[in-house]
Amino acid sequence: MLKKIYLRHEGIEFPAGYFGEFKSAIRDEESIYLTAEVEGRVVGGGGMSNFFGGQSTLMFGIVDPDYCRQGIGTSLLLTRIQFLANCSEKCRIMLQATERSSAFFEKLGFKWVEKEIDENGHTFLFGVNDVKSPDRPIFLKHLNSGNVEISSEFLESPQIVFPD
Repeated sequence: MLKKIYLRHEGIEFPAGYFGEFKSAIRDEESIYLTAEVEGRVVGGGGMSNFFGGQSTLMFGIVDPDYCRQGIGTSLLLTRIQFLANCSEKCRIMLQATERSSAFFEKLGFKWVEKEIDENGHTFLFGVNDVKSPDRPIFLKHLNSGNVEISSEFLESPQIVFPD
């Protein structure tokens, strides 16, 4: 289902030519990929990888176009950050975004540190957000206010432990 969602965005929200990278990302055993469901139907997803030294990378957050602008993407992002903010002091969350989605991430505290233009002229921004453990209740409050339910399987999964 996530592949179909991605393909509905390709060439519109996402630049064309990155479907292979998307498939690799969601199949990578070193990453965690969450899905969002509405009435039992998968309507979005988002991944996390590279858990080292208090850092992690968010990857390929997507929402079915029929469910965009309903808070699902924000909920997926906050859930991933909530999960990653288990570190003791602070966690550096990194991501790559298109120019089109950059304002969304800026509202949630991401700062752009680098910009890259691919061979087809698509611009990608590389951003970071330093999340501190005391931020977790704020994210949880936002999730609860949106009536977001996080599956018990996800909550029971082992914490990510960042090596020193």
